[in-house]
Amino acid sequence: FETDGTFIVQDGNINIQTSGHGISFAATSDASGMTSELLDDYEEGSFTPTLTNGGSLSNSGSYYTKIGRFINFYCYITSLTIPNNSSAFIVGGLPYTVASGTYGGPCSVRYAGAANDSRIANIAPNVQSGNNYIYFHSVGIGQGYTMSNAHFQVMVNGNLNIQGCYITTT
Repeated sequence: FETDGTFIVQDGNINIQTSGHGISFAATSDASGMTSELLDDYEEGSFTPTLTNGGSLSNSGSYYTKIGRFINFYCYITSLTIPNNSSAFIVGGLPYTVASGTYGGPCSVRYAGAANDSRIANIAPNVQSGNNYIYFHSVGIGQGYTMSNAHFQVMVNGNLNIQGCYITTT
């Protein structure tokens, strides 16, 4: 420690070896509804997306960063094979379960492999409370509905780039 109380690490890491501890921000002012001032988790990693209602894909890079309970994810899916049926089009395999009571975390499709087709216009991906998957709605056309595998037939052999964030319980 410096004489003014500043803690400096010249080289190396700070390792917190006990569960439930972290960096405390208790000296800061709080917003109403504050539940914690302890930063107790940080993690970076990869995950493997799946098509839970049939079909196959190639994972060309799916990554996440966890800061506290906040998950930010990115996945780039290629070589989609999707059955032509009415089952919901669902991408599973998110690294953590979405916290119960939280719906529709902000997600977006950044690229849909040259799929200029009205069947997948206005895609709105959402995370599902209490689960670890992404489902898709169509919005902005006078009605909203969950999109099926049949809607995504235009994406067969195509690419899908999804990114988003959500809150988890751990």
